[in-house]
Amino acid sequence: MSFLTGYIPEELMVEEHYQYYVEVMKKEGLEHEICSQTEPEEKKGGISA
Repeated sequence: MSFLTGYIPEELMVEEHYQYYVEVMKKEGLEHEICSQTEPEEKKGGISA
């Protein structure tokens, strides 16, 4: 349905682009900052609302 509305749910967007994100982070030497797809950022001490 996203092809009709132009809207992709956040979960699908993250799933589709996670591998690219990991590749870029590793290329830039930021392996230690890669976020898990399953671990919420709040548990890692990240920014919370």
